[in-house]
Amino acid sequence: MLTERIKKLMGWCPMAIEKEKKEFASNSSFGYEFKHRGLRTLLASVHLIIGIGLLVNVFYVIKNMPWFPGWMMEIDIVASMLLSIIALFSIFIAFDIIRAEEAKKVLSLISLIVILVLFVYLAGWTVSATSLSLLQSLQLHYTFTTHTLTLFTLIIALPNLLNLLRKGSYRVERRTGIILILILILIPAAFASLNYYINMQKSMLLIEKGEDYEIYSAVNYWWYQPAVVFVDSDK
Repeated sequence: MLTERIKKLMGWCPMAIEKEKKEFASNSSFGYEFKHRGLRTLLASVHLIIGIGLLVNVFYVIKNMPWFPGWMMEIDIVASMLLSIIALFSIFIAFDIIRAEEAKKVLSLISLIVILVLFVYLAGWTVSATSLSLLQSLQLHYTFTTHTLTLFTLIIALPNLLNLLRKGSYRVERRTGIILILILILIPAAFASLNYYINMQKSMLLIEKGEDYEIYSAVNYWWYQPAVVFVDSDK
């Protein structure tokens, strides 16, 4: 009894201790851990899978990108550039490189804007009904139908939408700003350089150029076929 009185005089409260124990027990429960850590880990894993998957697909498309016709090469370069930006944003969010939740919301918002630009661009090149799967559409020069393009857009946009729905404000820190600038400048610059290099190589094969067509000496381009010329025209 004397010990308890001394403890109470020093500020000790048995009811407060019991309350703290209950709060600790509830916070240590599976539900608390899943809510505060499991969901975050799950969302980061989805971002990582999407980011790596998009980069692998981009490398595959660029590796097998044809020079002719020119409009197909344009689709490959522009769509691959936009997908690379989306993929890098997803990877940065997944690895928690920025750490601040407000900064992640900024990255997710910018990523959604890029996804919208990608959807609008590819919507102008959709094809009619086809038996191509979503994976085949991604690898075959981004040949989507309206349905597969919509499905693909929702898949890559959903994790970013979930980030926006989480509590918190938007704040662009210095570190976030540097990452945004590097990605939004270096990625387009890299693909612009690739496009410039290919056009320089194609110019050496050019025989004749008209208003709506170009004729190339493609005998060296298709070395395994007896092709002599290639008429590049959207007509």
